Amino acid sequence: MECKKNKKYSRSFPDTDGDDIVISGMAGKFPNCRNITEYQYKLYNKIDMVDDDERRWRHFNPEIPKRSGKIGELEKFDATFFGVHFKQAHTMDPQTRILIETAYEAVIDSGVNPKSLRGSKTGVYIGSCISESEKTWFYEKVSSGGFGITGCSRAMMANRISYCLGLEGPSFLLDTACSSSMYALDNAFSAIRNGEIDAAIIGGSNLLLHPFVTLQFARLGVLAPDGFCRPFDKNASGYTRSETINCLFLQRKKDAKRVYASVVYSKTNCDGYKPEGITYPSGIVQEKLLDQFYKDIDLKPSVLGYLEAHSTGTVVGDPEECKAIDNVLCNQRREPLLVGSVKSNVGHSEAASGICSLVKACFAFESGLIAPNINFTEVKQVIAPLAEGRLIVVKDVTPLPKPFIGINSFGFGGANAHALLKGYTKSKTNHGLPQDEVPRLLTWAGRTEEAVQEIFNAVEKNPLDAEFIGLLQNIQEEDVSGMVFRGYAVFAKQGVQPCKSLTRDVQHYTGLQRPIVWVYSGMGSQWHEMGTKLMIIPRFREAIESCHQILLSKGLDLLHILTTNDPEIYQNILHSFVGIAAVQIGLTDVLRSLNFQPDYIIGHSVGELGCAYADGGLTAQQMILAAYYRGRVSVDLEKIRGSMAAIGVGYKTILHMMPKSIETACHNGPDSCTISGPLDDVSHFVAELKSKGIFAKEVPCSNIAYHSKYIAHMGPPLLKYMKEIIPNPRARTTKWLSTSVPKCDWDKDQAKFCSAEYHTNNLLNSVLFDETFSLLPKNALTIEVAPHGLLGAILKRSMPNGIHIPLTNRGNKNNALFFLSALGKLYQNGVLLPVANLYEKIQFPVSRSTPSISSLIRWDHSEDWFVTKYENMKTKSSGERVFPVNLASDNEEFMSGHIIDGKIIVPATCYLQYVWETFSLMYHGPSYMDVPVEFEDIRFIRATSMPVNGKVDLTVMIHYGTGHFEITEAGSLVVTGIIRETENPNIPEVYQFQKKSMFPMISKRDFYKELRLRGYHYNGAFQAVQMARSDGLFGKVEWNYNWVTFMDAMLQIQILGTDSRTLLLPTKIRKLKINGLHHFDLMTKMNPDNRVFDVYVDHMYDRIVAGGIELIGLHASPVQRRRPPGIPVLEEYVFLPLSLSPILSLQNAARACVQIALENNPIPKMKLVELDTDGKETVLTEFLEAIEDLPVVTGDCILLTSRKLEDIPGVHVENGCLSSQTNCHFVLLGGLDEEQMQDKILTAHKVLVETGYMVLRLKSTENILEMDKFRTITTIPIDNNEETFVLMQKVSTKLSVQPILVKVSQNDEHFEWIAVLQSAISTKTPVIVYSFNESLNGIIGLVNCLRKEPDGNMIRCFFIDDQSAPEFDLSLPFYAAQLSLGLAFNIYRNGSWGSYRHLKLIKSEKPMARLDHIYGNVIQRGDLSTLQWLKGPYDSQNCQIKVAYSSLNFRDVMLATGRLAVELYGSSRIDQNCVLGFEYSGINVLTGRRIMSMVVKGGVASYIEKPSKLIWDIPDHWSLEEAATVPVVYITVYYAFFMITDIRKGKSILIHAGTGGIGLAAIRVALSYNLEVFTTCSTPEKKKFLLEKFPQLKESNIGNSRDTSFELMVQRETNGKGVDFVLNSLSEEKLLASVRCLGKSGRFLEIGKFDMANDNKIGLGSFLKEITFHAVLADSLLVAPDEDIWHLKALIDSDISNGIIQPLPVKVFPAHEIEQAFRHLIGGKHIGKVVIQA
Repeated sequence: MECKKNKKYSRSFPDTDGDDIVISGMAGKFPNCRNITEYQYKLYNKIDMVDDDERRWRHFNPEIPKRSGKIGELEKFDATFFGVHFKQAHTMDPQTRILIETAYEAVIDSGVNPKSLRGSKTGVYIGSCISESEKTWFYEKVSSGGFGITGCSRAMMANRISYCLGLEGPSFLLDTACSSSMYALDNAFSAIRNGEIDAAIIGGSNLLLHPFVTLQFARLGVLAPDGFCRPFDKNASGYTRSETINCLFLQRKKDAKRVYASVVYSKTNCDGYKPEGITYPSGIVQEKLLDQFYKDIDLKPSVLGYLEAHSTGTVVGDPEECKAIDNVLCNQRREPLLVGSVKSNVGHSEAASGICSLVKACFAFESGLIAPNINFTEVKQVIAPLAEGRLIVVKDVTPLPKPFIGINSFGFGGANAHALLKGYTKSKTNHGLPQDEVPRLLTWAGRTEEAVQEIFNAVEKNPLDAEFIGLLQNIQEEDVSGMVFRGYAVFAKQGVQPCKSLTRDVQHYTGLQRPIVWVYSGMGSQWHEMGTKLMIIPRFREAIESCHQILLSKGLDLLHILTTNDPEIYQNILHSFVGIAAVQIGLTDVLRSLNFQPDYIIGHSVGELGCAYADGGLTAQQMILAAYYRGRVSVDLEKIRGSMAAIGVGYKTILHMMPKSIETACHNGPDSCTISGPLDDVSHFVAELKSKGIFAKEVPCSNIAYHSKYIAHMGPPLLKYMKEIIPNPRARTTKWLSTSVPKCDWDKDQAKFCSAEYHTNNLLNSVLFDETFSLLPKNALTIEVAPHGLLGAILKRSMPNGIHIPLTNRGNKNNALFFLSALGKLYQNGVLLPVANLYEKIQFPVSRSTPSISSLIRWDHSEDWFVTKYENMKTKSSGERVFPVNLASDNEEFMSGHIIDGKIIVPATCYLQYVWETFSLMYHGPSYMDVPVEFEDIRFIRATSMPVNGKVDLTVMIHYGTGHFEITEAGSLVVTGIIRETENPNIPEVYQFQKKSMFPMISKRDFYKELRLRGYHYNGAFQAVQMARSDGLFGKVEWNYNWVTFMDAMLQIQILGTDSRTLLLPTKIRKLKINGLHHFDLMTKMNPDNRVFDVYVDHMYDRIVAGGIELIGLHASPVQRRRPPGIPVLEEYVFLPLSLSPILSLQNAARACVQIALENNPIPKMKLVELDTDGKETVLTEFLEAIEDLPVVTGDCILLTSRKLEDIPGVHVENGCLSSQTNCHFVLLGGLDEEQMQDKILTAHKVLVETGYMVLRLKSTENILEMDKFRTITTIPIDNNEETFVLMQKVSTKLSVQPILVKVSQNDEHFEWIAVLQSAISTKTPVIVYSFNESLNGIIGLVNCLRKEPDGNMIRCFFIDDQSAPEFDLSLPFYAAQLSLGLAFNIYRNGSWGSYRHLKLIKSEKPMARLDHIYGNVIQRGDLSTLQWLKGPYDSQNCQIKVAYSSLNFRDVMLATGRLAVELYGSSRIDQNCVLGFEYSGINVLTGRRIMSMVVKGGVASYIEKPSKLIWDIPDHWSLEEAATVPVVYITVYYAFFMITDIRKGKSILIHAGTGGIGLAAIRVALSYNLEVFTTCSTPEKKKFLLEKFPQLKESNIGNSRDTSFELMVQRETNGKGVDFVLNSLSEEKLLASVRCLGKSGRFLEIGKFDMANDNKIGLGSFLKEITFHAVLADSLLVAPDEDIWHLKALIDSDISNGIIQPLPVKVFPAHEIEQAFRHLIGGKHIGKVVIQA
């Protein structure tokens, strides 16, 4: 007995049957199944839910099986409903988001409203293993506010459900690998059984977002390579990974509305240590679990009808599990055990797999059929229980033999679980059809209209199931905020056919709670058969039958009165009174049964009886008798023949129109009343009103003039009857607003009670409905409780902001349906009604096979939320991606070849590829090459340099919708533009290409040599151009599967077409179209070994086309080249005779000696020693400079002297003797007498290296001695006339070998000499290469190169370039003597042997007068320190104008500093050199007249070749200096003021930079034409100057040109009207501010070029003021029609003579101070003009 008692209270057994733990709700998303219903359908129809699509990642790794199970809509979540902040929703793990919705659905599926669980002891237990979202939000994208930790912490999977649903039971996550969700069941089971909680949500979740997790499993050896999960099958090779998110709701049976299955028991254990390893399943421990399990519950395994195995199809797992099942369960059975595994259908969803099995078991209980295994052909023979038939695999839909199902689940770490479910026995009777015929009203609230319609559609698809409707009705008994759509539907049963929806409606619900008003109508609402259809409603019928019994004693048949089809039935006023009252009693009882109470009650006439009943003042019996006696009195007593009429005006209006015999009976509304009086009087008055167009109509009243003096005699009898009925009157509540007593009398005793007197007064007095109704809230919900909605129109007019709902309608064929619809409308307007109370009570739990509800729930999934994906861990929602560019990486190594001007920079095309990749990931995935795109308005803001070591991070951001993108590096903007997908990509066409051309094709080598000269030092992969035409219109480019290098090569070909040495980089591309598919299509048709695309450059349409790429509108801007390191060495290449050398400077003499020495004996380091004897200045510094100006070679200089000298840079000074030195290459001797000389020469011979050199510094060459040990090479007289250098070489002691002669001729087209030369070099034989009388022969360069090769010192050169020389023959003394010198290069020209030398160009710093054409320009663009006067291309004898003064303008500064491209002013390189200066004054050398003029370019020069059209004679009273200030400024001003617009038509003007040249001229002209002038300047000094120069200027009209404060000044001084004209030279934001300074119809005159050259934008909104924008480009006048020029000249001539045009203040710089002149102009401190005196 004690043992049994212990068992009863143990974990194994429930206390009572009601304490049984049951699964009452199921919900989930399964692979390719949106809900439970789809899952069931696919299970039973053998549909494989696993597929090989690439939703999660591309099939890029053969190790990863292609097939997997995937659920849909990971990005969907109804964040608003669950109160999740949008930032939190984005950072929330998709598993958590979906689990919240799934848990809610599971609770609803149980027939319970989740709101009812708030504050309850409901636990949440979620099984989950891996969250890939953690990687993104924990380690890659740290969200602001720490949302990542609250969104992706796996604890939140459970906690967030508890939080959203308000559950206060335990809430935690379990991770036991594959058995996690079964462990969740076990924990919930224990907690419910021990009383810790009352209910539980258990769930499982598994998503596959990162392929590397799958790869790990694959390498563990547990996955099927082909992706098919085949449990028990002979071909089983592992499992398939799968996604699932599912939940179950567990309750005690006594609390449950539905039971899918009872959880009989659950138990777990762990494998512990296993010698095979942790992942190896232990069949022995599984046996222990199963054995103990069934012993715990005293149940024989023979009761099992089916076992849902864990079986995943692994090589080890299936045999171990089957063996354990066989040993424990089959041993105690006589018949085979049916087994299966849902993993064959859905794959292995790991942590969620246990619930997949539990749901499958519940399906079996519901339907009585077991879902089959798929992917099964034959059992695995090595598994004995299967092979021998003790276990039978369910491979077809099979009846469940017994109502018990066991479920196994094992984690790969050894966590084992087993559960036993028992089926629910209650079955459906007659498809669940209700016993009655009452239509079923269903109200439903959802997140969207579709959510509500989905429920109604589901009901309509099946026979009317009363239990299903009951579950749905039970869910709606709680109001849930956030369910913003409300609907109702009324369903009628159609037998076993699908039921019929009689009506349905869905509306948006605002959440407004309106005050409730019950309105009881009076006479006029009656109609025959008014109660017939309502009798179907049980509560209504009960009320009517009760009233019927009461009236039987009075001789009335109420049922007949209400249901007869006799239209005359209500001619008897008594029938009307009792009929109306009975219906009102019945309707009121129904409303009360729905727990519906009003806030206010109001009645009309006899309707106040209904008010009394609703208010509790009368019982149903009292009310029906009161109505009866009211009718009885009306029928029994004598009275006049009266009438009543409804009038369409208010009682206050009709009062003055009525005859005295007629009274107002009812004040219905502001524009409605009822009159009462004698029949004839009323009839006549009605006719009169009709004739006046006023609505009037007599109403049926049985000829009784109610509510008038004519029925006053009815009062006493009625009072007597009423006192009998109401012996003890009850007080009226405040809800009931009286319409028979004025409000001022409500406090009196007669009005406070529901008494006989009150109701008698109601009959006799006027109905004050209008007055009372006006006291109600204006937004009330009025419900008319009557046989017909009589007062509808009045109520709507009186309360336009309210809602009016009648419960019934006259003549409606189905008034019950109308009534139910009215209840539905009440629900739509915020009234919660337990409509289940209308029907027979449902006995919960409902029967088996009641449809699922969770599958019908629809959410508001209009928003997409972030889902981390493998290809795109950071990109999807924000369109943001970071590209680390690292030259050490294999992927980016090729970019080290993109060298521009010595620096590695990121290619422009690389940016675009990164944008393309990111864009593709946002919308399609990683295969960007398949996505045809179009770029627009690309702007390259700045270049990005790349370090050889280290990396650069480029951040690409693309805006969704607009496609606007930005690329930033280290926070700085690099590239902007727009990208969009091309829906119907076109194949790029080539227009009108001319194949034949005079321009040759150049090779790859020559092409890149030319680009290198321009500063493009392309290498490696960036040398993709195979060949190109020299006009830059056509080329061929290799395709190496690299879009960056290919598109860059397209741009390279275009570079060739510009005749410029300028370095140009792309700054804008208007459009770039890439059709990758077409490109690849063309490529596949090419030879795989030589894939080359043609590139076409089309200048007419500004296009570059190649393959599938079309580039339109490329704009490249010049970039300042880097200055070469160090000081450039400027030299000239000249022929120097050896015997008769010209006089040279010390510097050049030293250069000649050094170069001859190195030419013959190339060495990297040269040692030079000079012996000081007579105190001469050392020449070692000159020799050292000559060495340092040569690349690679260095010098070690020693001066031997006894003098004390200052330190000489680079020269070591010591007091030593020559004999102590060794290995000298040069010894310099001088100032010695003959004896000393001989001695020192012998010493020098000893210290010199073989073939070393000696330089003698002699006063004359007369005494040069012939020496055996040295030979004289050359003698060089020095320009100081004090000494001569004699260069001598130490004679070699080596034997000479007869050399091979090789003649190189430019006429040898077969190059036969090459083979001879190669042979000689290979045999190390001395070679003499010679050329005879071919002046263009390149032999010197050839030999120079050959001598740098190994053994190249054996080659020597003879270059004979003199017609008088004998034929080359070494036997001739002429050649033999020269050969004996042993020189590497022997050149005979102009009768002398010599060599070519690089002599230094001596730059003269002293200003010198020049008579030839010279011009000013920068050597290095952007570097003003390189401003020089350069020799020009013109012959001064042919030039017509000699320039006296050249004026500088801001354009010249822009060109010199590189801010404006010289390419704008010259198409060829020659034209581009001479561009500075476009105005001057000078002398016409033909006429001798003084002239001033404006030219296109080249004004900073000594001569102008031809005069331009814009030329004037200088007035006599002006100097040339003054005249130089006039042309450009006044031409610009007059062109702007009188040709582009006409300032004479305006009143005010804003002139920027007022102290500049144009500013001063413009102010002078504007003031002369009487305009109010506003101006700007940059300093107080300039402001003072302006006020002194122009006294008419107001100080308040002068603003600052350095910021935008002038805008406020203009608006202030013009009272916000703005000016009529703006002459602008400012840029960027100051230009925009200037535009805003214009008034209506203003004219903007833009003389600056910076914003136009940079294509800066102006908002079109400015033009709403009808302003006009003019670009004033005065240089365009130089090519203008003659008539325009004559017009301009006439204007200027006139105003010169009128004295308006005056020279400007001027600052003159002499010609040699050209750099200072430019810097003065840039400094902005000048006033007026800066000119250079030529």
